[in-house]
Amino acid sequence: MESSKQNLSNETENKHIIYGLGDKHIIFKTANKHIIYENFYLQKNIMENNDTFDCLIIKPGSIQQVVSGLDLDYTSKLMELDLFQIIKTNIGNFIEVITTNLDLNKYKIQNLNIKTKVVDLEPHYIYTIVYIDLEKATEYHNETNLNELASLINGGKIYSNAIIYRTYSPSLSLTEPLAMCSITKEDLRRVLEYRDRFGIES
Repeated sequence: MESSKQNLSNETENKHIIYGLGDKHIIFKTANKHIIYENFYLQKNIMENNDTFDCLIIKPGSIQQVVSGLDLDYTSKLMELDLFQIIKTNIGNFIEVITTNLDLNKYKIQNLNIKTKVVDLEPHYIYTIVYIDLEKATEYHNETNLNELASLINGGKIYSNAIIYRTYSPSLSLTEPLAMCSITKEDLRRVLEYRDRFGIES
């Protein structure tokens, strides 16, 4: 990967332009926003392929009706909530698809930081969440924007759409080549169940 001083232009249908790449950041410029993806390791470690894969959008909403009870099967009931959307993408348009589906124009903030965080590991699989960092934008801290399911997964409050994706890694190392692969609600249910069973926090 070349240094962040290299300028790249890649205009898409959504007018997103990558104008800087660094070791840990991807910087976008749109007509009215600057967008920084923080700690985005995939840019230099991803295996080159054009296979289509699925990501999961998790939308803002409440999960209290499920987690407030004593139902031992609550993880399955979480997956039945109307909070999910499947999006198909490939490595060629991955960043543009993620950026579009985070619904950035909803937030009247010129400089947006997009957080990426590894939230779970399975044998050979890494689960990562992507969301808008609105920690200091308290005007958006309300029930309408609060994403309770994504917050549960993340271990900290999220006030935007969140996107979960999965990568395959032979060694579970972020320094080794990774391959993008589809994630399903069943994958996510299994991760939450394992955490709950063994008391693991994000």
